[in-house]
Amino acid sequence: MEAEETAVDDRADEEMSPVQDPAVDQVLSSLEELENAPVEEHPAGLDRIHDALSSLLDGPLVPGIQPR
Repeated sequence: MEAEETAVDDRADEEMSPVQDPAVDQVLSSLEELENAPVEEHPAGLDRIHDALSSLLDGPLVPGIQPR
């Protein structure tokens, strides 16, 4: 089971790579801080992260980047 857990952890690290947007990277770094927080604080932390990412999406488009 330990090898399986390690594989999942390795994939999680790959998924946390920078997205080349400093504002998004800053918000996503909050996930690392949340990892050390008590589980009871996770829902509120995830809500804050979701709200921050949503507000970034509502902002102006970055020149040179086409929406999908």
